[in-house]
Amino acid sequence: MKRFYGLWAVVLAAGFLSAGCVSGPSLWNSGPLSDWTGTWNNFSSYFDNPGIVRAYEILAEREGKSPDDIKTRYVTGTTYKCDIAAMGIQGNTVTFYSKPQSVVGAVSNVEYKGQYVYKGEVSAPNNPDRLWKHFETLENIPYKHLIMLPAEADITGETMIHFHFRYGDDLDKLLAADGWFATVIAYDSTMDLLVNHMTAD
Repeated sequence: MKRFYGLWAVVLAAGFLSAGCVSGPSLWNSGPLSDWTGTWNNFSSYFDNPGIVRAYEILAEREGKSPDDIKTRYVTGTTYKCDIAAMGIQGNTVTFYSKPQSVVGAVSNVEYKGQYVYKGEVSAPNNPDRLWKHFETLENIPYKHLIMLPAEADITGETMIHFHFRYGDDLDKLLAADGWFATVIAYDSTMDLLVNHMTAD
C-alpha cells in the first residue's frame, strides 16, 4: 500500500508540472528569467482590435478629441513600438515569435530563440532610479541584450499583468532610449483588462 501511495504522489506531481502555468510566474520553472515565465503578446498588436475601440472612445471623451485621434496616437507613437510579436519565457530560454500566440508554450511561428544569462541591474545616467534587469545572450540572434522591468499590474486598481522591456545589440542605446517602453501582456488577457488598463486614471 505504501508503494501505491508513493507512485500516486509521483503521478500527481508530474501532472502539476505538465500543466505548467497559464501566464504568470511559475514556481516550478526556476531560472534567471523565472519572474517573467509565460507566454506574452505584444501590447501594440491589439491596437487595431475592434474590442479596443471602447478605450479610444473613453479617452477621446476625456481629452476632448476624436477616437481616431487617440488610435493614431497609439498606432504611430513610439512609446510602445515593438517588432516582437510575442515572447515565450521558460527557464533561461526566450523564444521570439513572428505572430501573437493564443496558447501557453506555443511552438509555432518561432522567429528566434536564445538562452540568456542575468548580468545584473542597470540604469540610464539620466534616470538612475529606474532599475532594469539586464540579460544577455551569446547566440547569433538580433536581440543580444534584453533589459526588463517587473511583470506586474503597475497601475492602482487594475489587474493586467504585463512588463516593459527593451531589446537590441547595444546596451547603452537601450538605456538612453527615453520614452520607449515596449510592452508585452499575458497571452490570455481579456479585452476588458486591456480597456481598463488603457483608460486607468
